[in-house]
Amino acid sequence: MTFGGGSQSSRQRQRFLKVVVERFDDIQREARSFCDQFVRYHCPEGADAQISRVAARFGLIAAAGEIARDAGIVPWPEGEAMPRTNLTAKQQRFTEEYLVDLNATQAARRAGYSARTAADIGRQLLRKAPVAERIRLRWRRGRRAPGSRRTA
Repeated sequence: MTFGGGSQSSRQRQRFLKVVVERFDDIQREARSFCDQFVRYHCPEGADAQISRVAARFGLIAAAGEIARDAGIVPWPEGEAMPRTNLTAKQQRFTEEYLVDLNATQAARRAGYSARTAADIGRQLLRKAPVAERIRLRWRRGRRAPGSRRTA
């Protein structure tokens, strides 16, 4: 969730805080559940407590994103907050580019990875659970059909 400067972001922050205050008990339960799910999904088994705490913080960020989405503050589709918290900008771009033609090597190049390593990077990215999940969600939503090109 991006709250930059300016009056619009100030209104977004106010709306977000109003929703949290008005629905505090429900939101607290939802956020706790979301954080637990996030930790189970992203923490390796046997990870020490510090790693679990860090993962829980990222889970809280993702929960805030879903709360903001539910309140109509951000225009994200359902389930979009979790992938946004654990992908780099290049990885996010890769997921978008992959849906253009389903070619991992070309998607990696268009996302800004080196042409020399694009084939390896593309294969590795497709095996990463968060990347694969974001591609699956985008595909299901029909964000871009295979073979379609960006207009911008």
